[in-house]
Formats: sequence, structure tokens, C-alpha cells
Amino acid sequence: MKGSIAVPLKASGSAGSGWTLRWSKSLVADGRAFDVQFRRQGTTTWRSFRDDTTAATGLFNRNRSATYQLRARTINTASSPEKSSGWSPVIARQIS
Repeated sequence: MKGSIAVPLKASGSAGSGWTLRWSKSLVADGRAFDVQFRRQGTTTWRSFRDDTTAATGLFNRNRSATYQLRARTINTASSPEKSSGWSPVIARQIS
């Protein structure tokens, strides 16, 4: 059996005060978690913003002015080994 899971990464806020990221529309189900990553635009290394979080949102406000790319995925923590979805489409946000 195959299926797909959409991870709808959205951002609200501003470049000056930071961005509230929403990677889940609802509370996370038991046995599920999320990974959220970022990288400065023009770089190749993804860094962790949240790992194995059960939260649906988080404030992204880096102390370095730049445009950041962000992505998220869901993890089935109940499986052994853990299984994850693919990454969401990348969004970009400016921090000033």
C-alpha cells in the first residue's frame, strides 16, 4: 500500500519581527512528529530548526539578516526504524 502526506509549510509575520511557521494544520497524531529545517539562501547546508517536534508551529527569527529557505516533513515515530515523508516544497522568507 502506498499513500502520501502533505506537509503544508506556511509563514506569517514580517522580516523585522520574524516569521511564525505552521507545518501542521492540526495537533499531531500519536506516533507522529515533525522535522523543520532552514538554510540561508545561496548555501547548500540544511540546519535543524525543530527535530521530532509535536508542536504545529514555531517562531523563526534568526539574528542574521538574510533570506532563509525552509522545509518540513512528518515522521512516523511509531515505526521501527522511523519512517518519514518527503520534504515539503521550500518556502523563502527574509529576516532583517
